[in-house]
Amino acid sequence: MTPRLTALQRELIEAFFARSKGLFLTGGAVLAGYDFGHRTTDDLDLFGFANADLEEQERVLQDACRTVGASLWSLSLHVDFRRWLATRGDERCVVDLVRDRAPPIDLQKRTIGSLALERFRVELAARLQALALSTTAR
Repeated sequence: MTPRLTALQRELIEAFFARSKGLFLTGGAVLAGYDFGHRTTDDLDLFGFANADLEEQERVLQDACRTVGASLWSLSLHVDFRRWLATRGDERCVVDLVRDRAPPIDLQKRTIGSLALERFRVELAARLQALALSTTAR
């Protein structure tokens, strides 16, 4: 499997998780960078449980961006959702910080070094995609 994350995405993930254990990576970045490498992704989805402190996670993201030489622009700020745009030269990456108030399905996260990855949602998404592909009209 060849990871399909951009250099900015990889470096942001590493810098963020070297500083924070409060969120976990989920969505397309897990599929593209750690599971299948079958596609690219435009954003990083960083989720936390109901007690996640998004203000603290924003500070961590700002510090991670400084570390990798990226600028950070706020796109959307809500109580449980923050969207940022990280830029470095021609590279662009949307970063979503999300406080998920739904009861967690799986408290245990898969880890790679300091990185915490969502397991259940990504595995479910991959299985649903495989099912959809297998049932296309012939």
